[in-house]
Amino acid sequence: MKYFLLFFSLLSLNGIAQDSSNISPQILTKVKIGQSITVENIRLKFVNVISDSRCPEDVTCVWPGEAEVFLELKKDGKTEEERIVVKATAPTVNGILVAESETKKLFLKALKPYPKTAGKIASGDYCLELIVLKKE
Repeated sequence: MKYFLLFFSLLSLNGIAQDSSNISPQILTKVKIGQSITVENIRLKFVNVISDSRCPEDVTCVWPGEAEVFLELKKDGKTEEERIVVKATAPTVNGILVAESETKKLFLKALKPYPKTAGKIASGDYCLELIVLKKE
């Protein structure tokens, strides 16, 4: 009876396993201020951090805060948009959709480093974590 329960338990766990055929491969890349990333015909440049009011990680806050970053987006070599993305502290699974080409999507996952009460973050220390996903 004990072996029957063990076999049944393992069999039921197999049915819960995630189907890996639906997972889209993703690339995580980091871009510092002044740098850019090119995905197909899109070039995204991280120009500056305008403001960073995110709650320090070693403090409990009522409001989580946000950060504003200035991004320059060029498509086919032409400046199509210059935009400010408000980065909340709790983004969606992939982050905030910033740009997309015919076959890829570019998401802003995080602004690093996360603030601490110990000191101010130097502008040269900031970097964006971006995720590139293949469109399905």
